[in-house]
Amino acid sequence: MPLHPVHISKADADSARYEMFDSPDLIVQRKMLCLRMKSLGFAHHDIADVIGCSRNTIGNYVTLYEQSGIEGLRQLKHHRPESELDSHKTLVAASLREHPPRSVKEAAQRIEDLTGVKRSLGRVRCYLHRLGMKPLRTGQVPAKADALKQRHYHDETIQPLLQKAKQGQCHVLFMDSAHFVLSAFVAFVWCFERIFVKTAPGRFRLNVIGALNATTHELTALYNTTYITAQTVVAMLEKVGKRYAGLPIHIFLDNARY
Repeated sequence: MPLHPVHISKADADSARYEMFDSPDLIVQRKMLCLRMKSLGFAHHDIADVIGCSRNTIGNYVTLYEQSGIEGLRQLKHHRPESELDSHKTLVAASLREHPPRSVKEAAQRIEDLTGVKRSLGRVRCYLHRLGMKPLRTGQVPAKADALKQRHYHDETIQPLLQKAKQGQCHVLFMDSAHFVLSAFVAFVWCFERIFVKTAPGRFRLNVIGALNATTHELTALYNTTYITAQTVVAMLEKVGKRYAGLPIHIFLDNARY
């Protein structure tokens, strides 16, 4: 490409000096580096060697600057081909939201049945991510849970008792137990052979049953290293009764067998 003199204003050269490092887009950085080097008198082939592109590309950058100025170099016109599935985005998203697929293979078949578009599993996986989907472990809720009954119990039973507790008319506590095991939780590592690490021997177990005061947040607890039994619960109730004697005591707890 024949060389010809290019007039680059000092303001544009100064802007290019800043943006060739600080522009958020790498392509704009390359364009600004080209403009800065051209303002310092470098030839096309020298600039191409530094940037790592052809001399024709440098010539195109220079021509773009001559025609549109530095703003032309800042503009991005990346070619982003649209997927054929994008036109079916609403339909596919609604279907997968109503009946989540168990695997990418199932999703690919569902998408093909809905749209007639067949894609590889890799492309379907990328498409699911674009829709905002990701593989997540399914959570659990009690099978017999009744949301209306729970709301009624919360509003008509728990909240009035909490208000009385705040006014000093009673005590409200929430009681539950937790079980801790002294054991190592090993992680995944990239390795050539399986790695073994030393861990604590045995299965030492610490059981805790506690009652948390709803207003003062004070904890009453019992500990053992065997099991939580009905006798443990009785001992816990006796401990709570002694600590909060003098006012009615309301304790919320789950339906564990013990």
